[in-house]
Amino acid sequence: MEISLFGPGIGECCLIKLPTGQWIIIDSFRCPEVKKPVALKYLEEKGLDPKLCVDLIVITHWHSDHVAGMSELIDTCDNALIVIPSAFTNNEFHEFWSLISSDHELGSLNTLKEMRLAMESIRKHFDRNRQAPKFADEGKNIYYRNEGNYEIEVTTLSPSPDAFIQSQLESQNLLKTFKASNPKTHLTKPQSNNNAIAIQLTVNGISLLFGGDLEEPEKNQYRKFGWSRVLDCQENKIKRSILFKVPHHGSETGHQEEVWQKALVDNTAAILTTFDRSSLPKERDIERIKTYTSHLTGTSMTKCRSYRDKRDIKNISDFAQLKPRHSVAGHVKYLYCFEENKLSREETLKDIVY
Repeated sequence: MEISLFGPGIGECCLIKLPTGQWIIIDSFRCPEVKKPVALKYLEEKGLDPKLCVDLIVITHWHSDHVAGMSELIDTCDNALIVIPSAFTNNEFHEFWSLISSDHELGSLNTLKEMRLAMESIRKHFDRNRQAPKFADEGKNIYYRNEGNYEIEVTTLSPSPDAFIQSQLESQNLLKTFKASNPKTHLTKPQSNNNAIAIQLTVNGISLLFGGDLEEPEKNQYRKFGWSRVLDCQENKIKRSILFKVPHHGSETGHQEEVWQKALVDNTAAILTTFDRSSLPKERDIERIKTYTSHLTGTSMTKCRSYRDKRDIKNISDFAQLKPRHSVAGHVKYLYCFEENKLSREETLKDIVY
């Protein structure tokens, strides 16, 4: 079994090769070198046909660094099951999406453009295959396979019911504001990641935990959101994982100490991507994670932000000036051998050992 995590500093994609030969893809970005989804580039370099080998594609949330190239990925992987957050099921979201899709200026913004293209691809995917996307929520089995000597199960651990309700309220307020004044620059303000999908993959009792960008809210007294809810939800059936894709680029907002204590084995293999716009992970984040494990690997070195903060932009035309830094996609690769019951990191010359 292979676990490959890619990231160029802005962007994240994880590919998992199951022991039965099928692949799972979590999130997407375009490879800076060739301007195509890094997952397609990687599979094609291996001589594989993505249409035949990809069984599952998961969109953990709708931030631009996780969805670039997703429409092309969905169009190419014709036989894959698509999984998206349950927040996408509310009527306000679909009405809001329809409005922004018809707005030429808004449609040119990266996140909204990718959002529009991916939703269109999901619809076409259904028209071709009559296979509807699955909507993720806590404790939901989205993939099961029992083949040969391997029993494989993929479970989504989030979002929680309260996060779904919160997303409905946010969509309603956003829709009302949009209809009232069409505040285009407000649409790009960073949103909380309470609705991001976290995933547990279990193969023959061996578990891996992929944190996406799920955060732990600062005010979470009743543990209704984020990682506290993941741990408390009985339907999640948390198993101690041997590998952890650290959430939200290792930032403090994605940290919940109990995850390390209850959901991971001691000294687990931890992997993460960086996020240059916010200089994540910061040095204090790396030191914090290293108190829990000595096996921390990232896709690239943390860089300082190289262009203006979007929150400083007042006019929509100014967004055209925001150009990401050209870089090479980093690659962290782990292999698990079931015969030897051993997880090992394979050096790729594009990873950073912290």
